[in-house]
Order: sequence, then structure tokens, then C-alpha cells
Amino acid sequence: MRLLVADDHAAFGDALAAYIEATTGDIAVTIVEGLDEATSVLSARAIDQLLIDIRMPGVEGVRHIVDRCREVYSGPILLISGSPVKRDVELALSLGVSGFVTKTMSAKAIVAAIRLVSSGERFFPLSLLGQGDARTGPDLTDREAVALRMICSGAPNKLIAKELGLELPTIKAIVRSLCIKFNASNRTGVAIRAIELGL
Repeated sequence: MRLLVADDHAAFGDALAAYIEATTGDIAVTIVEGLDEATSVLSARAIDQLLIDIRMPGVEGVRHIVDRCREVYSGPILLISGSPVKRDVELALSLGVSGFVTKTMSAKAIVAAIRLVSSGERFFPLSLLGQGDARTGPDLTDREAVALRMICSGAPNKLIAKELGLELPTIKAIVRSLCIKFNASNRTGVAIRAIELGL
């Protein structure tokens, strides 16, 4: 995956790129420090996903970013902010943006959101939409808690079944239950929500 990161805080972009390089083998990161640079790269090179800060010099808000980027790029856009406000997140949703993350999220959670978006899903933390506390997770059974831990570590259903001593259909039912409890459409979404919540 070719990821373009546009952020005027070089330290953030560099740290995220270093984390991605150290923990993944399939994401190539290009870093730019402004919207003009981002649109130049987007128009000149094949980019699979854009991660862009909504608060940079010369940027006039979420709509401005989306409009400028859509002139040269039709791929997924993941917005990021150090101080998000609900109206920006709601506007991003209405404009068809693929997701919204915050700089307070761990690098692991941001990368999980990047992967979710690259799979065609959207990522908008409920806490940014005013629909819950970012640190409160759902009540889980003991089996669900074990399954969640293993899902977050990347374990397939067969391995979870072996660990819990259960049949595969039962594990699939547990995963469905986790999807409902975490308001996620798939295992990856469950993992991202759990990481975001610090579980």
C-alpha cells in the first residue's frame, strides 16, 4: 500500500512513518508538509490512501481539503487532528471521507484504522461523534474477552477455537457478538475499536 501522509508537524509524520516501517512490511509512506504538496504528489504519483491533517497553514477546513484533493485523487481520505471537534467529524462523514483519527490515538490504532480504510470500510470513532466515552468498552463474557484479545493479536478463528476448546461455529457466533457490541462490521473493526478504547 502506498500511503501519503500530509502534516505540517514533521515530528508526527516522521514518528508515524518510523512506526509503520518497523511494524509492517507492506505500507510505503511518503510524507509532505502541506496541502499544496499533497495535491502535487496525488496528481503525479499513484497513491492508495491519503492521511491528512485538517489543521495546517493554508487549509480552510475539512471541505477545503476534500474539495482540493478530489480534484486530483479519487481514493480513500483519512483525516487526522490533534484537537478534533464534532462538527468537523460530522462534515467529514457527510462528504464521504473514509475516516477520522486523532493524534492522541496510539500509532498501532492509527495503523489499524489505515488498514480498515484500505479494506473499503470507514472509521469514525464513536467518541468523536459524541456517542460514548473513548475509554468505556462494552461488557464482555470471559469467552468474548479471550476472543477479543486474540483477534487484536491477529489470531484466526481456528486458533481461537483451539484456545477456548470450542467448535468453529461457536467462535463465529462469539465474533458476531463482538461485532454487535463494538458496533463494527467485521473482526478488523472490532480490533480497531478495542485498541481505541485501550482494551
